[in-house]
Amino acid sequence: MPDFADQLEVIERLLYLLGEKERELGLLYEQCATGVPPPEQAGATAIQGPPLAGPRDAAGRVLVVDANASVRVRIANTLLGRRLAVKTAADGIEALEYLRDHRFDMVVFDYQTPRVSPLDFIQVLHRRLPNLHIYVTVNDQNSQLRDRLVALGATGVLGKPVDLARLAELIHLNHSAQASQAA
Repeated sequence: MPDFADQLEVIERLLYLLGEKERELGLLYEQCATGVPPPEQAGATAIQGPPLAGPRDAAGRVLVVDANASVRVRIANTLLGRRLAVKTAADGIEALEYLRDHRFDMVVFDYQTPRVSPLDFIQVLHRRLPNLHIYVTVNDQNSQLRDRLVALGATGVLGKPVDLARLAELIHLNHSAQASQAA
């Protein structure tokens, strides 16, 4: 009979495989919803593939990070409709890879995104990319969490379900302010 460590290893492997299948299903869902094939299907890795969907003269570049594929697609489609270029990531590690290899103006990050500590993620981004606007979506809108996120560098904290029109408005306002400062 296998010992506890062997059983735990089997369980961890199964969870990993389930996560990979969930990621594949999420990519398939995004392809169906947006009509844009995932980079893996285009013969490239996620990092080397086309970094953004959206118009060439986009008003800003946004990275949407959420484990829930349908939420990512809803947010991305709303932002694409506002002439923003958008890239999506299913977890914090994928987001960090995109941020390492591409320039973004804003990040919309779900507080419950897997594979990274949300507080560390925000703090690291704010320290390394001080001009990056970070919006965090949370289930619980308690003031202590909101204050802590803002203290670590979040530009704004939004409750769930996300008011997409409000999010798009905030992003547009921040992008307009950035453009004014650059001029």
